[in-house]
Amino acid sequence: MKRFEVLCGDVDHAECVTWDPNGRLVFGTESGEVWAFDVELRSKRLIANVGGFVLGVAVDGDGDVHACVWSDRSVTRCSAVNAPANESSGAEGRPFQTPNHLAFHPSGSLYVSDSGSSWEARDGAIFRIAPGGGTEVASEAVAAFPNGLAIDSSGSYLYVLESSEPRLSRLQIHLDGSLGPAELLAELPRTVPDGLALTDDGSVAISCFKPDAILLLRNGRIEMLAEDWQGRFLNSPTNLCFFGHDLRRLAAANLGARTIVEIAHPLSAGMALHYPTLRA
Repeated sequence: MKRFEVLCGDVDHAECVTWDPNGRLVFGTESGEVWAFDVELRSKRLIANVGGFVLGVAVDGDGDVHACVWSDRSVTRCSAVNAPANESSGAEGRPFQTPNHLAFHPSGSLYVSDSGSSWEARDGAIFRIAPGGGTEVASEAVAAFPNGLAIDSSGSYLYVLESSEPRLSRLQIHLDGSLGPAELLAELPRTVPDGLALTDDGSVAISCFKPDAILLLRNGRIEMLAEDWQGRFLNSPTNLCFFGHDLRRLAAANLGARTIVEIAHPLSAGMALHYPTLRA
C-alpha cells in the first residue's frame, strides 16, 4: 500500500469518521448528510440528512448513528427505522454551544465535547447524555476548545484533546458517570489537534487540523506518524479511526478536501470502540 490511499472521494468536507463493526465507515458532511461507506464493496450509502453541518459521529450497538449537528447545536440520532430525532440540546440551563465530538461508554452514557462559544473564550465543557435520557455537564476542567474524545477499553478514562490550548488530557470516569480532574498527558505546541484514536498498546494517534499531520503519543513521547506538507492526501485531517475486522487499518477525514483516506502505519492495531445497545 502507498503511504496514503483515497478510500472514498467526492465527500462534502467530512469532519469526522468512525468505524461500525458491521463493515462500514460512517461519516457526516458539511451539508448535513450522514453516509456509510462499505469498505469491501467500496460503495457509499446515504443514511440520513440532518439538515446542518455534521461534526462528530458515533455508532451504537443497534447500528444507529449519533451526530453532533453544529447548525442547531444538538446531538441527533439517526436510525435505520425512524427519521432523525433530536437526542439532546444540552443540559438544563446550559445548552450546547458547539457540540463537536462524542464517545460511548460501555454503560451506554454518551460523552460529548462542547467546544464553547469561540476559539478564544475557553468556555467549553464535557457533557454526558445518560442512557435513559437526560443530559448533564460532566466537567469544565478541559475548557480550551475541547474537541476529540476517546474512552479506553476498560471504560475507566475519557481522553480529551483541547484545540486552542493544544494538549491531550484524560479524566477518570467514576461509577456514577461523573469525571475526575484533568491529568495532562502531552502538550502539543504549534499544532491544532482535533481527533484521536487509541491503540491496543496504549498509544494515542492524534490528527491535526494544522499542520497536515498525524501524531503519535507513545511511551510519553510525541512522534510523527504521518505528514503531508503539500496537503495532497492529508488536508486538514480532523478525525481518524482504526477500521477493518482486525482494526489494523487507519482512516482519516479531510475537512479541507473531499476525501476519506487510508494511512499506512507501523502500529499493531487500534483499540475497539464501545457499542452499547440502547434500544429497549
